[in-house]
Amino acid sequence: MYARRLSQNFSSKGPNLKSVIPDQSINIEYFNFSKSTLVRRHFSKWSDQGIFKESNPEKTLKLWVRQFEFVCAQRVRRGQQMFTLYSKWWEERALKELMKRLRISCTRNGKELVMTAAGISLYNWEENRIKDQDFQDHLDDLKYIDILKEKTMCLSCENGQKSNSNTNLCKCGTGGITNKTHDNWSPFIEKDDLIVWRRPYGEGLFEYKVYGSYYDVTAEDFLNVQVDTNYRKEWDTTAIQLEIGETDAESDSDILYWEMQWPRLFVNRDYVFNRRYKVFNELKTIIIINKTTNYERFPKYPDKYRVEDYWSCMVIKPYTDVKQPGIEFSLTYFDNPGVNIPSSVTTWVAKSAMPDFLAKMRNASKKYREYCLTRGLTKACQVIQQEEKIRKEEEEKNKLDYCSNERLSLLLANVFEDIQRKANETLLQFRKSDVKHSGALLKSVDQGTLEDVPSQLVSSTIPKESNQNTSFWKYLHPLYYFT
Repeated sequence: MYARRLSQNFSSKGPNLKSVIPDQSINIEYFNFSKSTLVRRHFSKWSDQGIFKESNPEKTLKLWVRQFEFVCAQRVRRGQQMFTLYSKWWEERALKELMKRLRISCTRNGKELVMTAAGISLYNWEENRIKDQDFQDHLDDLKYIDILKEKTMCLSCENGQKSNSNTNLCKCGTGGITNKTHDNWSPFIEKDDLIVWRRPYGEGLFEYKVYGSYYDVTAEDFLNVQVDTNYRKEWDTTAIQLEIGETDAESDSDILYWEMQWPRLFVNRDYVFNRRYKVFNELKTIIIINKTTNYERFPKYPDKYRVEDYWSCMVIKPYTDVKQPGIEFSLTYFDNPGVNIPSSVTTWVAKSAMPDFLAKMRNASKKYREYCLTRGLTKACQVIQQEEKIRKEEEEKNKLDYCSNERLSLLLANVFEDIQRKANETLLQFRKSDVKHSGALLKSVDQGTLEDVPSQLVSSTIPKESNQNTSFWKYLHPLYYFT
C-alpha cells in the first residue's frame, strides 16, 4: 500500500482539515510504513507547530463526526455483503443436504410410500391375521385355572395364612409342604386377588399363567383400557412409546409398536406385535391375543433391543354381565427378553412388573368412564358419552313429568274423586239408617207409648246426652221435632 498526499484526501471546498489550516504548506514525504502511522506523525507535527490553536472546535467536531459516519457505513456495508455471501453458501449446502436425505429416505421407504398413497395395506392380513381357531383353543382357560388351583394349591388356607415368600408352604397345617405341580405348572406368586403359575419354556425361560378376580371392574372397561392406546399412554408409565401402525376393522386387529422401559443398566425393549380381540356374547367371554410380527414401518433401532418372541392370551369373563362390576380373568404369556440375563433379574422383573402392571390396569379401568366423559375420542368412549347423554335426558324428562301441571292436576282429580265417592257412600248409609230408625219410632208412637219400643233401638238412636236440656245434640236428632 502506497501513501497518498494529504491534499488528495480533502477537497478545497467544504469543511475539512485543509480548510482548517489554509495557510500552512505541508510537505509529505513518502514512507514505507502504514498510513495510520503516517497520519499520526503528521498530527503530532501539526500539534507541535500550533496548527490547531486558532481552529474552530465546532468545525473540527463536525468533521470527525462525518468521518466516523463514513467509516461506520462502510463497515456495515461490508458486513452485510459478507452475511449475504455466507448465507447463500449455507442455503446451497443445506439444500443439498436436504435433497440427499430425501433421496435416501425415498430409496429406503419408497415401497411403503407408494403403497400408502395407493391405499394398499403394507401388511398381509390374510396370512398373518390371528386365526379364529386360536380363540376357540382358549375358551376353557378359566376352567383349567380351577384345575390348577385344585392340583397345586392348598385351598384350606385363608388369605391371612398364605405365605408371601414361599408359595409352596402351607401355613394352615392341612397341606404341609406342597411341591405339587400340574402339567409342569407350579405356583409362583400368590396374593389376595392374584395368583401366578409358571413352567419351563425353552432354555432357562418360563411361561406364566395369571389368574385374577376383581369385584370393582366391569369386563367392558377392562377390555377398553387395553385397546385404547391413547388412554394407556396416561396410566402405563412403562410405555415410553405406543403407536398403532395399521388396523383391520373387519377382524378388530391392530399392528402395534410398543417400547417398554427397563431398569437402569439395561436397554429398553421394543415390540412389534399383532393384536386381535373377540367378544363371545353368548358365552359372556372376551379374549385378547397378542403375537409378535414384522412390519416395515417399524424397523429395528440400534439403541433398543427388539423382542422377537412374545405372545399372550387374556380371557375375561364377568360375574353377571359385561356392563356390571365383577370379573375374573386368565392371562397366559411368554416373553423372551433376549441376551443372557441372570435368572434372578428375570425373576425379579416377573414378580414386580406383572403385578404392578395389573394393579395399574385395575385402577385405570375404574377411571375409564370418567376419562371417556371428559376427553375420550375412541368409539367406545363415544358410546359411553351417548349413554350418559340419554341417561341425563331421561332424568330431566322424569323431573319435568313429575312437576308438570297436567300430571299434578290428574293426580289431584283422582284424589278428589276418591274422597267424593267415599263421602257420598258414607252420607247415603247415614241417611238410610236415619230413615229406618225414624220410621220405626213413628210407628210405635201411633200404636202406643215409647215404652213399647225396644230398649236397644232407643238406646241406639237417642244419645245419652239427649235427656239433658243443656246438650246441643238434641237439636240435631230427628225425633226432637216429632215429640
